Amino acid sequence: MLKERRSQVLIATLALVASICLSSLTFGFPSGADDSSIGYGGCAVGDCHFGVPKEGNATVEMWASSLSVLVDETVTVYINVTSWTLSSNNMIGVFLLRALTAGDTDVPSTDGWRITTDPNSNKHNYVQATVSGPGDVASFRWDLRAPFSSGTYSLFARVHHGGGSTAYWVEDSTGLTFVVEPDVTVLPDLVLMDTFCASESEEGEQIVLYATLFNDYTADLDDIKVGFEIDGVVVAEVANLTVTGKGIRNATATWTSTVGGNFTLNAIIDPQNVIVESDESNNELDFSFLVIEPEPEPVPRFEILGLLLAALFVFIASVAVIGLLRREEDEYEED
Repeated sequence: MLKERRSQVLIATLALVASICLSSLTFGFPSGADDSSIGYGGCAVGDCHFGVPKEGNATVEMWASSLSVLVDETVTVYINVTSWTLSSNNMIGVFLLRALTAGDTDVPSTDGWRITTDPNSNKHNYVQATVSGPGDVASFRWDLRAPFSSGTYSLFARVHHGGGSTAYWVEDSTGLTFVVEPDVTVLPDLVLMDTFCASESEEGEQIVLYATLFNDYTADLDDIKVGFEIDGVVVAEVANLTVTGKGIRNATATWTSTVGGNFTLNAIIDPQNVIVESDESNNELDFSFLVIEPEPEPVPRFEILGLLLAALFVFIASVAVIGLLRREEDEYEED
């Protein structure tokens, strides 16, 4: 009698364990409790299903709100799955992946994608759902933020269904290719705040040219060049400047005028447009200034007196010569 009761208890315990195991391996939790952020390798043979996966007969459709997005912009990915091979609980599982290598790095976050909402209102790349039966369409939607780095990226859908004590079925989508463009709002911006020089210098005097730069960007910017022009002619370039993030620095050069007059100083940041900026219109400023022609040196007083005496001598001599000539004319006429 005791042996019989022990056998019954043992059978009941084994049945309970088997039931729990089958529930966890085959059924999952359509509410999202069994969703995960994993690559396909995280739900491979022996984890969720038995047997070797094989191609089934489901149809996987995949599209997105846009295939051209800006960095950090939100994009929505839609997936429709129509399956004709289901497990006993009519469940399917869907992965959103960056690649189909069955590795843990297949998750979208490897490329910098950030899931903000999955089909079960969480932030997982793998979700489960039940359908009413074979041929029913299951719809899934993910909202993601694009990577911070511009470039070309891909996203795929991998679907598995069926399973239990037999091999489960796997279908892959053809995938989507996204072009992520830089956002001008996160590009660097160099601002020329001021340019000037001495407003009244003399001809032949060396003039210092100034330019004040501001880096309206969080990171340091290196290899900055500033060009100086006078009346449209390049007179100096300052290269290899570094401006710290949100920092200000000056660039200086010198120029010597060979003539006097009015001039226009023009300072330009990055004159060859090597740096891609969010705003190129604030890289240039003008400044008008005057170069004074030197005044003639004053003549000393003794030189002036000498000149006056010389002029007086010339005048007296001229009068004397004129008088002499007239006297000779008069004498000639009397003869």
